[in-house]
Amino acid sequence: YKTNIDEEVDGETRNDEGYAHTDGKTAKITNTKSGRIIIYAYTEDANGLISELGTKEVKYDNIHPLVNEIDIEGTEGKEVTIAGAENGQKWITSDEMYVVVNNMTDEPKESGVVGYNYFEIPDGTTEYSKIERKHENGSKGKIKIPKGKEGKITIGFEAEDRAGNISETVSTMTIYKDSVAPRSFTASIKEETIEGFTVVCGTSDDTSGIGKYNIYVDGKLHDTVEIQEGQNTTIEHRVTGLQPKRSYSVYVEAIDRAGNKTETQSIIGTTMGRLEIPKITIPILK
Repeated sequence: YKTNIDEEVDGETRNDEGYAHTDGKTAKITNTKSGRIIIYAYTEDANGLISELGTKEVKYDNIHPLVNEIDIEGTEGKEVTIAGAENGQKWITSDEMYVVVNNMTDEPKESGVVGYNYFEIPDGTTEYSKIERKHENGSKGKIKIPKGKEGKITIGFEAEDRAGNISETVSTMTIYKDSVAPRSFTASIKEETIEGFTVVCGTSDDTSGIGKYNIYVDGKLHDTVEIQEGQNTTIEHRVTGLQPKRSYSVYVEAIDRAGNKTETQSIIGTTMGRLEIPKITIPILK
């Protein structure tokens, strides 16, 4: 017996010189190309009699799909300045935030991407295979970050095609989210003098930290105090250049590094009257 085989992959004949002849009743093809494969075969016996042509269609896909593009939907705040953040990356300041997976690719196109897996990656974790996945169907994914989730969030993604192939490598994105304005914000006045007073203010901001305080006197911005990263966020700032013996309406605005703002309720700062210089008479001794 001779078994004769040829194959056509996506409309292209693999063997330009005709059928491959193999002695014996069984023939094997080693396939190296993904796609829709049509196998043509016939059998020739020892007497030269040839069977009718037989065909077999096979769909073969051993290519792992890729995730090429990941976007963020949410209100962007200020640029992230903490260590490890990418240049130009912005804080997300809206409570509603989505991660959108687009442009997942797969060859051959007949297989196509039908879904994706995603999972949150804790800091320092590299063994992604041990993290529980969440699966979503569809060639585009939209993941809602749960409300209340703040700070640094790293998410991994894998695409899955119809053949069951999953991305060989994990695509990741790190997001910085701070939708909460500075909290527990208080201000007070002390050390009143003729030309001014000291404003004491502080707040707790657990996510992005305080970037600056704006101090308003009688509704107008009087001073801005920049807070360097890592500094204590409670400040004592001296307000000067005021008129003596007057009461001023004062409030302070705290702005965190993500761009969220909180202001205190108005408080009153009073300057003292001018000091009378006592007249001293020095007798002249004769």
